[in-house]
Amino acid sequence: MSFFDNASQLRQPRFHTFLYGASGAGKTVAAASFPEPIIASPANENGVLSLMGRDVLFKRISSGTDMLALVTHLEQIQAKEGPDGLPGQTLVLDSLSHYADLVVEEIATGRKGGMDQQGWGALATHFRLLQQRLRNLDLHVVYTSLAETLTNDTGAAIGGRPRLMGSARDMLPSACDLILYLDVRDSVGQAAPIHRAYSRPKAGFMARSRFNTLPGEMTLGTSPGSTLWDQLRPHVEG
Repeated sequence: MSFFDNASQLRQPRFHTFLYGASGAGKTVAAASFPEPIIASPANENGVLSLMGRDVLFKRISSGTDMLALVTHLEQIQAKEGPDGLPGQTLVLDSLSHYADLVVEEIATGRKGGMDQQGWGALATHFRLLQQRLRNLDLHVVYTSLAETLTNDTGAAIGGRPRLMGSARDMLPSACDLILYLDVRDSVGQAAPIHRAYSRPKAGFMARSRFNTLPGEMTLGTSPGSTLWDQLRPHVEG
C-alpha cells in the first residue's frame, strides 16, 4: 500500500464561490441560480427581495449569533440524516458586506473598548471559524459582497476589490475556488441591461478561478442555459 494518495483519484467536492460587484450587478440572482439555494439574508439589507415570488428558502440573519445558529442547524441535520437530509444543495450568504456590519455592531456592543485591536481580532476569528465550518458541510457555498472602487492620487478609478472590513477582505475570497467580479451595463437597443461575470481581472477588479477551462467573461441571464450556474457547471463538475 502506498504511503501517498493519488490526485487522479480525487473527485470534485462542493466548492465555494465569491461574487462581488456594485449594487444592482445581479449578485443575488446569480447566486440563487446555484442548485437548491438556501439564502442567509442579513436583516440590514433585504437583498432576498430580488427573488420575490421564487421558490427559494431563506433565513433572515440579524447577528453573527443567528448565522452560527443556522450553521449549527445544518450541521445537526447532516450528522443525523447525512447530506441527503439537508434542505438544499447551496448555502448563499448574501451579502457579506452587510453581514460584516452586523457582526461588527454585535462585537462592539459587547465590548467595553468597542472595535479596538481585540475587537478586530474577534471579527477575524469569527469569519475564520465560520468558513471552516461551512467547508465541512456538503453544500456549495456562495458569498456575495459589494465592490469598493480604488482610485489614484488624482481620483481616477484604477480598479476595485470586495467591500469588506479588516482581514476578512482578503481572507474570505482567498479561500474560495472562484472569485467572480460582476457588473451591469446599459446597452443601446437592448430592452434590459447586460449583466456580466468575470473570472479573470477586469479593469483592475480582482477575479480568479482554479477551473482552467472557465471563460474569462460570461454574459448572464435568467433563462435556462444563460444563468451563472448553467455556465459554470460544465467546467466545475466532474
